[in-house]
Amino acid sequence: MARANLFVEENLVSAFTSAQGAESECRYVKAVIEGESIKLASVMNQTGSLVEDFDCMYSACLDKDTAAFVLFCRSEMGSSQGKQWIFLCWIPDTARVRDKMLYSSSCEDLKRRLGLSLFSQDYPASVEGDVRWDAFLAATCDANKGSALTMTEQRIKEEEVGKRNAV
Repeated sequence: MARANLFVEENLVSAFTSAQGAESECRYVKAVIEGESIKLASVMNQTGSLVEDFDCMYSACLDKDTAAFVLFCRSEMGSSQGKQWIFLCWIPDTARVRDKMLYSSSCEDLKRRLGLSLFSQDYPASVEGDVRWDAFLAATCDANKGSALTMTEQRIKEEEVGKRNAV
């Protein structure tokens, strides 16, 4: 697939880096494409449980007609292990065709810029019903059946292949 090669703004990288901290209360970081850049749109702290925050995400930060990236933290605050992130690519069916192409072709570039190994799962969503925890679980469980590698292991492997191809 062709890539858009958009610039990822530093304030987005900084916000995501800050959210990695063990004491960070960040639940998700929202990013949008404006012009030739991917920029920070908003940061939301944990307000409830993982499931409650995921289920409220649509009404709290997504627009029914406008595409966006949401970097959703599935780890709870104070977790001693590194945080696990879900890369949600919200591309509603009603979005402009140009936006659909830009967002779908920019996912990998954004993940590489932020760190592929930080994302345990990718989750494309296009209708409001997709942005529910039970829908996420159903979609990702089906996608991972028969896979010998975890999503994190697959990302690390992809990152290594990308480094070898760059040389």
